[in-house]
Amino acid sequence: MQAIQFVNLDAASNDDIAQDIEAQLAAPESDESDVEVGEEALMEPVPPWLEPLHVRPSWVHTRQSKRFMARIVPWNKDFDDAFLGEVTEAEVLATGFGGIVRAGCIDGHQIVSKEMFRDNDNDALFQEVYVGLLVPASPCMGFAQTADGAPRLISARLPENVAEFLARSEWPMCTRMQLAIGMLEAVEHLANLGLVHCDINPDNFFVG
Repeated sequence: MQAIQFVNLDAASNDDIAQDIEAQLAAPESDESDVEVGEEALMEPVPPWLEPLHVRPSWVHTRQSKRFMARIVPWNKDFDDAFLGEVTEAEVLATGFGGIVRAGCIDGHQIVSKEMFRDNDNDALFQEVYVGLLVPASPCMGFAQTADGAPRLISARLPENVAEFLARSEWPMCTRMQLAIGMLEAVEHLANLGLVHCDINPDNFFVG
Protein backbone atom coordinates (compact mmCIF):
# COMPACT_ATOMS: atom_id res chain seq x y z
CA MET A 1 0.00 0.00 0.00
CA GLN A 2 1.34 3.40 -0.95
CA ALA A 3 1.71 6.25 1.56
CA ILE A 4 0.66 9.57 0.03
CA GLN A 5 2.55 12.58 1.36
CA PHE A 6 1.23 16.15 1.41
CA VAL A 7 3.66 18.99 1.89
CA ASN A 8 2.56 22.54 2.78
CA LEU A 9 -1.14 22.01 2.07
CA ASP A 10 -2.01 25.60 2.99
CA ALA A 11 -0.04 26.89 0.03
CA ALA A 12 -1.37 24.36 -2.46
CA SER A 13 -4.50 24.66 -4.55
CA ASN A 14 -7.03 21.84 -4.87
CA ASP A 15 -5.83 21.19 -8.43
CA ASP A 16 -2.22 20.97 -7.26
CA ILE A 17 -3.15 18.50 -4.53
CA ALA A 18 -5.14 16.36 -6.96
CA GLN A 19 -2.26 16.28 -9.43
CA ASP A 20 0.15 15.38 -6.64
CA ILE A 21 -2.05 12.46 -5.52
CA GLU A 22 -2.38 11.17 -9.09
CA ALA A 23 1.39 11.36 -9.62
CA GLN A 24 2.14 9.44 -6.42
CA LEU A 25 -0.45 6.76 -7.18
CA ALA A 26 0.96 6.34 -10.70
CA ALA A 27 4.53 5.90 -9.38
CA PRO A 28 5.75 2.28 -8.98
CA GLU A 29 5.70 0.99 -5.43
CA SER A 30 9.07 0.76 -3.78
CA ASP A 31 10.45 -2.67 -3.00
CA GLU A 32 10.77 -2.96 0.78
CA SER A 33 13.55 -5.49 0.27
CA ASP A 34 15.75 -2.79 -1.30
CA VAL A 35 18.78 -2.06 0.84
CA GLU A 36 19.77 1.55 1.29
CA VAL A 37 23.41 2.22 0.49
CA GLY A 38 25.10 4.72 2.74
CA GLU A 39 27.54 7.38 1.60
CA GLU A 40 30.49 5.43 3.03
CA ALA A 41 29.70 2.39 0.86
CA LEU A 42 29.37 4.58 -2.20
CA MET A 43 32.75 6.16 -1.46
CA GLU A 44 34.53 2.80 -1.10
CA PRO A 45 37.78 2.90 -3.10
CA VAL A 46 37.84 0.88 -6.31
CA PRO A 47 41.11 -0.60 -7.63
CA PRO A 48 42.30 1.54 -10.57
CA TRP A 49 42.12 -1.36 -13.03
CA LEU A 50 38.41 -1.83 -12.20
CA GLU A 51 37.53 1.83 -12.68
CA PRO A 52 35.78 2.87 -15.92
CA LEU A 53 38.31 3.66 -18.63
CA HIS A 54 37.61 7.38 -18.58
CA VAL A 55 38.58 7.74 -14.91
CA ARG A 56 41.56 5.38 -14.75
CA PRO A 57 44.83 7.12 -13.80
CA SER A 58 47.51 7.62 -16.42
CA TRP A 59 49.75 4.90 -14.98
CA VAL A 60 47.03 2.35 -15.71
CA HIS A 61 46.37 3.65 -19.22
CA THR A 62 50.05 3.50 -20.14
CA ARG A 63 52.70 1.13 -18.83
CA GLN A 64 55.85 3.21 -19.00
CA SER A 65 59.13 1.81 -20.33
CA LYS A 66 61.63 1.53 -17.48
CA ARG A 67 64.00 -1.41 -17.28
CA PHE A 68 63.52 -4.19 -19.81
CA MET A 69 60.47 -3.06 -21.78
CA ALA A 70 61.44 -1.72 -25.17
CA ARG A 71 58.35 0.43 -25.67
CA ILE A 72 55.43 2.06 -23.93
CA VAL A 73 52.54 -0.37 -23.56
CA PRO A 74 48.98 1.00 -23.60
CA TRP A 75 46.40 -0.65 -21.36
CA ASN A 76 44.24 -2.97 -23.42
CA LYS A 77 41.65 -5.71 -23.17
CA ASP A 78 44.36 -8.31 -22.52
CA PHE A 79 45.14 -6.60 -19.22
CA ASP A 80 41.45 -6.54 -18.29
CA ASP A 81 41.17 -10.25 -19.11
CA ALA A 82 44.27 -10.97 -17.01
CA PHE A 83 42.52 -9.81 -13.82
CA LEU A 84 41.64 -12.98 -11.92
CA GLY A 85 39.69 -11.62 -8.94
CA GLU A 86 40.60 -12.15 -5.30
CA VAL A 87 43.51 -14.28 -4.10
CA THR A 88 43.80 -16.03 -0.74
CA GLU A 89 47.43 -16.08 0.34
CA ALA A 90 49.20 -18.62 2.56
CA GLU A 91 52.81 -19.19 3.62
CA VAL A 92 55.80 -17.28 2.26
CA LEU A 93 57.76 -19.40 -0.23
CA ALA A 94 60.60 -17.02 -1.04
CA THR A 95 61.79 -13.45 -0.58
CA GLY A 96 64.05 -11.82 -3.12
CA PHE A 97 65.13 -8.48 -4.54
CA GLY A 98 61.88 -8.09 -6.49
CA GLY A 99 59.33 -9.00 -3.84
CA ILE A 100 57.72 -11.65 -1.64
CA VAL A 101 56.42 -14.88 -3.17
CA ARG A 102 53.63 -16.71 -1.33
CA ALA A 103 51.56 -19.82 -1.86
CA GLY A 104 47.91 -19.10 -2.52
CA CYS A 105 44.61 -20.13 -4.01
CA ILE A 106 42.19 -18.65 -6.55
CA ASP A 107 38.88 -20.43 -7.17
CA GLY A 108 40.32 -23.70 -5.89
CA HIS A 109 43.48 -23.51 -8.04
CA GLN A 110 46.88 -23.63 -6.30
CA ILE A 111 48.93 -20.63 -7.38
CA VAL A 112 51.83 -18.47 -6.27
CA SER A 113 51.39 -14.76 -5.68
CA LYS A 114 54.08 -12.11 -5.79
CA GLU A 115 54.03 -8.88 -3.82
CA MET A 116 56.31 -6.39 -5.55
CA PHE A 117 58.81 -4.22 -3.65
CA ARG A 118 59.22 -0.49 -4.30
CA ASP A 119 56.32 -0.42 -6.73
CA ASN A 120 53.96 2.32 -5.57
CA ASP A 121 52.29 2.68 -8.99
CA ASN A 122 52.27 -1.10 -9.63
CA ASP A 123 54.40 -0.46 -12.69
CA ALA A 124 56.82 -3.36 -12.15
CA LEU A 125 53.87 -5.67 -11.51
CA PHE A 126 52.25 -4.84 -14.84
CA GLN A 127 55.59 -5.16 -16.63
CA GLU A 128 55.69 -8.78 -15.47
CA VAL A 129 52.01 -9.30 -16.36
CA TYR A 130 52.75 -7.91 -19.83
CA VAL A 131 55.69 -10.30 -20.30
CA GLY A 132 53.51 -13.20 -19.18
CA LEU A 133 50.91 -12.25 -21.78
CA LEU A 134 53.60 -12.16 -24.46
CA VAL A 135 54.89 -15.65 -23.71
CA PRO A 136 52.23 -18.27 -24.55
CA ALA A 137 54.11 -21.04 -22.73
CA SER A 138 54.58 -18.93 -19.61
CA PRO A 139 52.94 -20.13 -16.38
CA CYS A 140 52.17 -16.49 -15.62
CA MET A 141 48.39 -16.26 -15.50
CA GLY A 142 47.81 -12.59 -14.69
CA PHE A 143 47.15 -10.52 -11.60
CA ALA A 144 44.70 -10.46 -8.72
CA GLN A 145 44.05 -8.56 -5.50
CA THR A 146 44.00 -9.51 -1.84
CA ALA A 147 40.95 -9.04 0.40
CA ASP A 148 42.21 -5.54 1.27
CA GLY A 149 42.69 -4.60 -2.40
CA ALA A 150 46.49 -4.97 -2.69
CA PRO A 151 47.56 -6.12 -6.19
CA ARG A 152 49.48 -9.35 -6.67
CA LEU A 153 51.19 -10.97 -9.65
CA ILE A 154 49.76 -14.49 -10.11
CA SER A 155 51.35 -17.52 -11.73
CA ALA A 156 50.80 -21.27 -11.71
CA ARG A 157 52.37 -23.25 -8.90
CA LEU A 158 54.62 -25.85 -10.49
CA PRO A 159 55.97 -28.85 -8.57
CA GLU A 160 59.66 -27.89 -8.35
CA ASN A 161 62.43 -25.81 -9.86
CA VAL A 162 65.50 -27.15 -11.62
CA ALA A 163 67.70 -26.84 -8.51
CA GLU A 164 65.23 -28.95 -6.48
CA PHE A 165 64.86 -31.44 -9.34
CA LEU A 166 68.62 -31.97 -9.60
CA ALA A 167 68.96 -32.33 -5.80
CA ARG A 168 66.39 -35.15 -5.69
CA SER A 169 68.55 -37.77 -7.35
CA GLU A 170 71.83 -38.57 -9.09
CA TRP A 171 70.37 -38.07 -12.55
CA PRO A 172 72.26 -39.61 -15.49
CA MET A 173 74.12 -37.28 -17.83
CA CYS A 174 71.53 -37.74 -20.63
CA THR A 175 68.77 -36.42 -18.32
CA ARG A 176 70.89 -33.45 -17.30
CA MET A 177 71.65 -32.67 -20.94
CA GLN A 178 67.94 -32.83 -21.87
CA LEU A 179 67.20 -30.43 -19.01
CA ALA A 180 69.96 -28.04 -20.13
CA ILE A 181 68.70 -28.10 -23.74
CA GLY A 182 65.17 -27.32 -22.57
CA MET A 183 66.44 -24.36 -20.53
CA LEU A 184 68.42 -23.02 -23.50
CA GLU A 185 65.37 -23.36 -25.77
CA ALA A 186 63.28 -21.41 -23.24
CA VAL A 187 65.85 -18.58 -23.17
CA GLU A 188 66.04 -18.61 -26.98
CA HIS A 189 62.24 -18.34 -27.15
CA LEU A 190 62.36 -15.24 -24.94
CA ALA A 191 65.11 -13.73 -27.08
CA ASN A 192 63.04 -14.28 -30.23
CA LEU A 193 60.26 -12.26 -28.58
CA GLY A 194 62.69 -9.42 -27.92
CA LEU A 195 62.89 -10.15 -24.18
CA VAL A 196 65.99 -10.48 -21.99
CA HIS A 197 65.82 -12.55 -18.79
CA CYS A 198 67.92 -10.69 -16.23
CA ASP A 199 68.09 -13.40 -13.56
CA ILE A 200 68.91 -16.80 -15.10
CA ASN A 201 69.62 -19.42 -12.44
CA PRO A 202 68.34 -22.92 -11.53
CA ASP A 203 65.88 -21.47 -9.01
CA ASN A 204 64.05 -19.57 -11.77
CA PHE A 205 63.47 -22.54 -14.09
CA PHE A 206 60.54 -24.72 -13.12
CA VAL A 207 59.81 -28.30 -14.10
CA GLY A 208 56.14 -28.95 -14.91
